[in-house]
Amino acid sequence: RDDCYYLVISPCPFYPRGGGQRGDEGSLRVLSHTPASDNAAPGPGQKGSGELLVLDCVPVPVYTPGTAHPQEVSVLQVYAPDATFDWQQLTENVSDTFLEARVDEAVREACSRHHTATHLLNAALRSHVAAAAGAKGAEEWDVAQAGSDVNEYRLRFDFTASHALTKEDVLAVEQRVQAAIEAGASVRTLEMPLAEAKASGALSLANEAYSDVVRVVSVASTGHAPPDDSVAPSNSKGEHFDSADGRVFSRELCGGTHVQSLASLNPFIITSQSSVGSGVRRIEATCGPTALSLLKERWAALDEIMYRTTNTDGIRSLVPVDKPLAAIAKLLERAKAAEAKVRVLTERLARAETQSVRVHTDDGRVFQVHVLRRAEAGADGGVGESEMDG
Repeated sequence: RDDCYYLVISPCPFYPRGGGQRGDEGSLRVLSHTPASDNAAPGPGQKGSGELLVLDCVPVPVYTPGTAHPQEVSVLQVYAPDATFDWQQLTENVSDTFLEARVDEAVREACSRHHTATHLLNAALRSHVAAAAGAKGAEEWDVAQAGSDVNEYRLRFDFTASHALTKEDVLAVEQRVQAAIEAGASVRTLEMPLAEAKASGALSLANEAYSDVVRVVSVASTGHAPPDDSVAPSNSKGEHFDSADGRVFSRELCGGTHVQSLASLNPFIITSQSSVGSGVRRIEATCGPTALSLLKERWAALDEIMYRTTNTDGIRSLVPVDKPLAAIAKLLERAKAAEAKVRVLTERLARAETQSVRVHTDDGRVFQVHVLRRAEAGADGGVGESEMDG
């Protein structure tokens, strides 16, 4: 949008867009353009110049002379709701400006839930494919993450696949994730050298550039077979971060935000599966309060279907689901039969011979009447030998 500005603040509490996760939202309140004597920000209530809304936070590489690698700086996209906001005063007194930064915790927490759920989905998908291939005695097809997109409303996970998942596959993967969530396993994070992280079996993206020290996000095993059964790794300080028996459900290199407990992800719902290219498929899902809202919406629709098909009124009726389904099936059969009858009648009318007859009434009015004559009459209630339609 054209009415936005871009700011860099230090320190910056906003999480920058990265790893498939959207950047933080929030607000900035200008407290003062004059530094306090002790270099601390003035307290609340002191005169400022308005509030800015933080719409996004994006990482921007900054190259410093003499350094081999760029340093990432978090840049805020901001917007002033008040059209009279004094941008000139803010930009002319950058070094003397104190801001109160507030992160929208609700948005961050929702993004964290969907990001952790993405890790669970990745692990559950890999585990299911391996188990299904073993059960069928078939060759296991390679599943690898091909991208992801996480926001406060849903998660999107792209992966390599040689064929589409069946309905049963999708339900099985969804149930694996749901079982892990209901077990309430903890989520642990730990920083360690890249080589140690890869040696521990942590998943990483092939085309992603990682620093020498990386962050590993791990979810303890919940009874399902994890992607690997290696012993729980530890960093150079000897700090372990997996379950007590050394088994993990998921372990990935990741710098995003995550929940501390899986309980907040309940329920988990896969909403769609589609193809996005040759050999690449996409799963979209949602979890937590967003998924609960979706379930309530679907339940309301089911209530309406029950009312219209079974004449059952009430909220969240306990009428067996098979009753409205049977009524819908009967309606579809009747609609199919009606369509067939219309098709037959249309074909007969198309073959009919048409004549035009003028009819005079006693009061002097004249009507034009079309007469349809058929070579043969139908035996199923169709048009007879002749019929006037005008």
